[in-house]
Amino acid sequence: MADSQVTKLDVVQRQLNAAIRMYLIEEDQLAIHTLVMATLQVLRDLAKTNSDSTLHDILKAAIKPGKEKLFWSTLKQPSNFLKHAERDHSDTINEVSEEANGHLILMNCAMLGQMRVATVETSLFIALQLTRYPELPLIDEEQPWVPSVKEMRKQFRGVSREELFSTARTALEIIKSQGSVNNGEE
Repeated sequence: MADSQVTKLDVVQRQLNAAIRMYLIEEDQLAIHTLVMATLQVLRDLAKTNSDSTLHDILKAAIKPGKEKLFWSTLKQPSNFLKHAERDHSDTINEVSEEANGHLILMNCAMLGQMRVATVETSLFIALQLTRYPELPLIDEEQPWVPSVKEMRKQFRGVSREELFSTARTALEIIKSQGSVNNGEE
């Protein structure tokens, strides 16, 4: 088997798509969190190098000046616990909630969208979360995925969480069976 190479953006898409699929089939939230936070770190690094990153600016503006380090260390605490044991081998943490992971996945989807990249999974997930939490705004109405998200949002309105997840899983299965799921490969 020949060695194939992937870019950081390829990695982000594949990790995020995997996290979304795991989320929809209700896999372990800690495993999902590990993928989500790895994706977030790479996206943050990519956003820092992209001077036209609106979401990076929004995130910076949302954090109280002088509290950035505290914000990110608090956000990263569970993922650091999950990857390291040299100083805290007998410590414990609270479980990571489905809701927290959902919001983090949504943030990753939005950051990826800022890079003008969308996958079937990310578009479906954005629609799912914006249906579950209608008070959340669409970040940038100019994004290419916005029309499909708005359409999915209309179709999902008034549907229970279980029905939403089932519908999303079925949609992904149908798309996958047709061979058109984007796993980070355009």
